[in-house]
Parts: sequence; structure tokens; C-alpha cells
Amino acid sequence: KLDENFDDLYSNSIDCTNVIMSSGMSHVYSNVLCALCGRGDRVKMGCHKKNCAHKGNSPIIYEFHLTCARQAGLEVTDVEANGNLDFTVACFRHSSCNSVLRARLEDFLEIERDRLAKKGLDKDSLGAGTLSLAPACKLFHTAVSILAIFGWAWRWAEWWVELGDNWEPLLEEGQKEEDFTKEELKIVDSTKESRCADARKCRLAALGAALRNR
Repeated sequence: KLDENFDDLYSNSIDCTNVIMSSGMSHVYSNVLCALCGRGDRVKMGCHKKNCAHKGNSPIIYEFHLTCARQAGLEVTDVEANGNLDFTVACFRHSSCNSVLRARLEDFLEIERDRLAKKGLDKDSLGAGTLSLAPACKLFHTAVSILAIFGWAWRWAEWWVELGDNWEPLLEEGQKEEDFTKEELKIVDSTKESRCADARKCRLAALGAALRNR
């Protein structure tokens, strides 16, 4: 019966003489390199922000592989419309405040604080009490995603030193930023020089290289 189905399938030939066949490689341009991994193969996408270019001695337009951008913690979104899946990428400068590494670290700590609050424990006593399977899995997977981002630290550390970040304080519903001090909001004033010193002190590039080699 299976053989009969195959016979029916191939008995109706299709005329492809007027069809332009694509190799799938014509739209892959190798003269532009991924700003993260440095390779020119596969499809790359630029920042969704119109006229985005990083100023220096000459304007640079960064493009990324989607997989590299996801691993490095850049903002990658996908929207399905009319049966097609459209992707957009935001560069380090134009990623939303929820996508920056500091926000992800705060979200990681918030998982533990929520667990402690449900047990009636002090939110600052991280690691206290017994840890059930569900929060343990959530903490583990969040930690793995953060480590993956740290694996690209050698690259985005340069952007962070040059541009800073667009992290915003985490506020509860009804709270207003103007009602808190900078210390309470964990806002740290920095300059390019101070960020450079911090990056060297934390050895971000060495940490990223070590993680990628694992």
C-alpha cells in the first residue's frame, strides 16, 4: 500500500522549467561578519533600529547570527504573521532594559526571593530553607542561560565599557522611582574609565574565554 502511494506521488510530474530554483545561499553575503563570532557564513541580521550605527572612527553597522545573538543575551524576538515567522534583533545599545545582563541577574535573584516569601522567610536570607524540585529547576535553567551570556563577555564587555547599559530599577506595582534613593534603586553612576577599570578587575574577557572553552 505504501509503494502504491509513492507511485501515485511520482506519476504526476511537475513542470519546473519556469520556476526559479534557489540554492538557499544566494542571500548569504560573506563580506559582512557576525559582530559576535566573527564568521561570514549563514544568514545575519542587523539591529531593528532604523539607521543604527555605532560611531567611532567610522560608522559601523553590526549584524548578527540569530543563534549568536540569543546566546549572547541580545534581544531577539519572533512574530508569526500570515504563516511566516519574522525575526528581529536589537544590538547591545538598543536592547530593552529587560534584556541587559544586570536585569537577568536581578530576575535570577527574584526567583529565590519569591520562594522565600512563600515560605514566610526573610527575602534577604538567600539559600535558607529546603529547596523543592520546581524552584530548583527554575534556578538551574536561569543560571545556565546567564552563564551562556557570560561566555560572550569578551565581546559585550567592550560595548558595556563604551556605552554603559540601559538597565532600569525593578519596581513593584504602584511604586515610583522618584520616591527612592539611588542606593535603594541600586543605581550606580559610572564613566567609561570606571567601567573599564571594573571590567579589568572582574577579568570579564578571561571569564568569557574560560566559559566558552568549557
